[in-house]
Amino acid sequence: MLKLNKNRAGFTIIELLIVIVVIGILAVIVISQFGNVTQRARDSERQTDITALQSQLEFYYQDATEYPSTAEFNTTTLENIEEGAFIAPNADNGEVYTYAPVQADGTACTLAAQICTSFTLSAQMETDQNDDGVVDATDVFQKDSLN
Repeated sequence: MLKLNKNRAGFTIIELLIVIVVIGILAVIVISQFGNVTQRARDSERQTDITALQSQLEFYYQDATEYPSTAEFNTTTLENIEEGAFIAPNADNGEVYTYAPVQADGTACTLAAQICTSFTLSAQMETDQNDDGVVDATDVFQKDSLN
C-alpha cells in the first residue's frame, strides 16, 4: 500500500491565491498613487512658466512704466522669453496662457496706444487645485501684477 508523506514542504493553492490577491491589491494602490504624476508635473511647469512671464512683465514695467497691451504681448516685447513660453505644456488643443491687462479704470487694455496699469496671468490646470474633488474650469493658477 502507498504511504502518504504528510511532511512534504510547499504551499497550498489557497495560500498562493491569497498571496496573488494581496500583491494585486498593492499594485492597484501604487499605480493609483502615481497615475497622475505626469499631470502634476505639467501643472508644476505651468506654474513656473506663469511666474517667469510675470517676472518678465515686471521688468518690462520697470523700463516702460506700463505693461504691454494684448496687441504688444509677444516675444519681441518681452526679452529672454522663448516663443513656446506662451503655450501650455501638452497643449494639443493649442491652449495658451491667458494674459489680461487692464487700464486704470478697470477696462481691458487691448490696443498698443492704451496705458495698461495692471494684469492677470492665468493657466488652466490638469489636477484638482481647489480640493473640491473635480477637475474643472475653477482649477486655475493665477498671478497678478505687483502694481
